[in-house]
Amino acid sequence: MMKIAICATVLFSSFQTFSQTDVLTQHNDLARTGWNNQETVLNTTNVKSSSFGKLFSVDIDEEAYAQPLVVTGVNITSAGTKNVVYACTLNNTVYAIDADNGTLYWAKNFTPANYRVPIAGEMHPALCGGSYYDIANNIGIVGTPVINKAANTMYFVTKVVNKSETVDNHIYKTGLTPDDEYNYSSTGFHQYLHAISLSTGSDTTNSPVEITAAYPGTGDGTDGTYIYFDPRRQFNRGGLALSHGIVYIPFAAHCDWDPCHGWLLGYNAATLAPKIVYATTPNDGRGGIWMSGAAPAVDANGNIYVTTGNANEGQTTNPGVNVYSDLPSVLENRGDGVIELTPNKLDTTATSLSVNSYFTPFNYSLYNQGDWDFSIQTLLLPGTSMVATACKDDSLYLMAQSSLGGYNPSNNSVLQTIYLNPASGAGELHASLAYFGGATTKYLYQLGEKTVLQAIPVNSNSLGAPVSNGNASAWPNGDMGGFLSVSSNGSNESTGVLWVLQSQNGCPFSPCHGILRAMKASDINTELWNSDMNATDNLNNLVKMNCPTIANGKVYVTTIPTSYPASTISQLVVYGITHPLPLTLIDFSAENVNNQYADLKWATSGEMAFDYFEVQRSSNGQDFTDVAKVGGHGNSNVTQDYSALDDKPAPGINYYRLKEVDLNGTVNYSNIVTADFEGFILPKIIPNPAKSYFIVIAGTEPLKEISLIDASGKIIVRIENNNSTANINIPIDKLPDGIYIVEIKTSNQVLHQKLLKN
Repeated sequence: MMKIAICATVLFSSFQTFSQTDVLTQHNDLARTGWNNQETVLNTTNVKSSSFGKLFSVDIDEEAYAQPLVVTGVNITSAGTKNVVYACTLNNTVYAIDADNGTLYWAKNFTPANYRVPIAGEMHPALCGGSYYDIANNIGIVGTPVINKAANTMYFVTKVVNKSETVDNHIYKTGLTPDDEYNYSSTGFHQYLHAISLSTGSDTTNSPVEITAAYPGTGDGTDGTYIYFDPRRQFNRGGLALSHGIVYIPFAAHCDWDPCHGWLLGYNAATLAPKIVYATTPNDGRGGIWMSGAAPAVDANGNIYVTTGNANEGQTTNPGVNVYSDLPSVLENRGDGVIELTPNKLDTTATSLSVNSYFTPFNYSLYNQGDWDFSIQTLLLPGTSMVATACKDDSLYLMAQSSLGGYNPSNNSVLQTIYLNPASGAGELHASLAYFGGATTKYLYQLGEKTVLQAIPVNSNSLGAPVSNGNASAWPNGDMGGFLSVSSNGSNESTGVLWVLQSQNGCPFSPCHGILRAMKASDINTELWNSDMNATDNLNNLVKMNCPTIANGKVYVTTIPTSYPASTISQLVVYGITHPLPLTLIDFSAENVNNQYADLKWATSGEMAFDYFEVQRSSNGQDFTDVAKVGGHGNSNVTQDYSALDDKPAPGINYYRLKEVDLNGTVNYSNIVTADFEGFILPKIIPNPAKSYFIVIAGTEPLKEISLIDASGKIIVRIENNNSTANINIPIDKLPDGIYIVEIKTSNQVLHQKLLKN
């Protein structure tokens, strides 16, 4: 083969295959998108009241703030290989439940003998008037665990009280300086990191390990040299993260119960050896890592992104020790902002985290005083170098991952700020964000309390104008927003569903009636289904700060009884397809081929008493005519692939849909797809016939590669054109006369033309 290289390159093709999906970490992935893009069952046609609803529920012993996690193919002792959903409760109990039918395989409580679970009445923060109301009863496992499937291990944190140690729980005294919150001993309280087998629930070797930490600092609670992790005040609300062999655990406090700090602790995932200690405010106070239950985000380079709560306002709250500093110029103190942390090693030898970048609002002092902190997650927007988060000031912030914006005393040096236009009052963003990478438009979603549901277009380096669902009566106006997840089959928008778990509008505080909604991801003004449509699908009361989990055709949420806390028996509730539709369409596409015809392809994952398809075309997206008829398979439970050609497309944009006809004559219509036949110019060959040379002239798309193939199928000339040369001259004077095939590859097409050499 003769090869002419204008600029050599290696080209790769990637193919995505879809199989059963695991959800091993809070909000699905390290970017915390909440997007399961391998959902091949649920879509915008079968998530509706006639075919989707509650499948079963399983009783659990307490509230589950932790998001349910799903693992496929778990080897359960005595039961075999199963798909399992894991639920963790405030009573320190972990449940392993069959993800498909609700069978309980094991349930284990991780409160040791002679210990008990601490209760909300033992927390006494001054900020909340000396009593803690965020949780009504037990405070055991709160943060969402993380799972290492390869190691068959799940990691989580428990909080316990040793019955042999005396707990100081005196009546809170008002009017003291400093506040009486400083006078409560932490004796008796302990926290543990557990690593357990997914198969049996048994602790692995070295598990559990007690959580302790000290960090150099002169801030709140210091002994003059160090601040210390307080197992009574510190609170693991955020989800755990697993990165490069290190399990990271974020901590805040119970309603900023001083003295407290934000902590991020790292443990060797294999040995549970403590490796990393980081405190957000070592020379100040507070700065908790809350994030409304979200886990730290981690980028491809191992950098960790978290948000922090308000700092300590520069007050002297522990007289005789220090006057604390919340000045942004002090790099060590990172309260009320966003932090990018970089480990010193990207393996289990890592020992420290350093502040690589940060953002602090220009009016941070006002925010500290008003308890306006960053109460929500960080979300790394896929395919970009941007990170999104939000603050209690009713603002969504977009930042560059490489430089979050730092501190500017006169304005916020971020990429973009979007004010969320609340229906009434300020949206404080006790909520979650979510993302969908659709084929046409990519969206970031938000539903902070006292706002409306919004879909915000994601561009390469900015966010577009928000699209709002203006049905204000549907959205929560209490103290908690919506918790969001997305499911789809890849970028196919006909399969994209935005799942919203929220409180009923009018509920000022949790617990109150919960609603699960399914919105069309590409059009949030289209509601597909909600759990109040049918009485049998109703949720009980809502569990706070818990995103729905979607996996393998099912949606998993937790709920609590209306009588809580008088009765603590709660439920894991599972939704799915209740009445299979005659047809489940999983893909549909239309492609312009050589500007000559439209190649239409689609697939089904199930057919029941199904007759045939009619392929229909429209020039305006409204008035359709038939162009082809394709028979169905009648009854099928495996994937069936279909195709059809439209050899007479109209100039411009052609709209296609499938008319789906059942054996009983019932008709449904698919989503609409498009193919553009406007303004496309094909590459051409001159002269043809040719004698000593020919020239390939580029059309609309750049030329990528030219191959000359003889009658036997042998490639005798190949040209790789990475410089995007528009006209390529190919000598053929030494080739024998005859007919050759010229293969032309452009950005999106492969074309073949005959060439006569004489």
